[in-house]
Amino acid sequence: MSLSVTDDWESGKIYRTDSGDMVRSKQERFIANILTQEGISFEYERELLSLDGFSCRYPDFTLFINGKQYYWEHWGMLDDYSYRQYIAKKIRWYSENGYSDYLIQTWGGGDRDLKGQVLVNLYKLRGHGRRKREYDPVPTSHPEEDKKIQNISILIIIVIILTFSVLFSSKEVPTSVAMSETPPRAPKTISGKKEPEKELLREAKGADLSAEEIQTEETTIEKRGETEIFWMGIKIFQ
Repeated sequence: MSLSVTDDWESGKIYRTDSGDMVRSKQERFIANILTQEGISFEYERELLSLDGFSCRYPDFTLFINGKQYYWEHWGMLDDYSYRQYIAKKIRWYSENGYSDYLIQTWGGGDRDLKGQVLVNLYKLRGHGRRKREYDPVPTSHPEEDKKIQNISILIIIVIILTFSVLFSSKEVPTSVAMSETPPRAPKTISGKKEPEKELLREAKGADLSAEEIQTEETTIEKRGETEIFWMGIKIFQ
């Protein structure tokens, strides 16, 4: 390539990108700025040789991602027939030289559409589209933790069962108790208590007391016995 041709080639780069590179069109500048924002390393119009070394092409962008090189061509003037012929010829060259699998292409469109194309291609190049699942979406079971949880559950069930057993066993159920407003009166004669007391009285005072006095003392003892009334083990009258 002569000096004059080289000068003319370089003079066509009139748009400065955020990375400081000079490119030929606004759409190429738009793509370059997105690549810079996404942290993608690239070179603009880097020479790419054919397999036989007798021809070369200059991809719009040569990208370096995950240790590999990719070649990015943006086809802008789709309404121009001669330009479409140029596109077909260049794509065929990439195919004949084994670069098809590393060729990225974007097509015309406004800024919004072009941005979408660029981001989708970057997403694929970074491996997200072909990434194998490297994790189990369902948490892995841990036998030791499962056993601990199972033991705690069994212990809780046992405690509940024992609690109910104690509550029901300590609850007294009377066979038949007539609950009335007034407690039952104790019988006038309490077996094993009043009669011996009378005998002791007679022995102690035998000759000194008359029959009438002894009868009076017995009546007093009986009355005293009547006033000592117990209900369910509790003295309720004195």
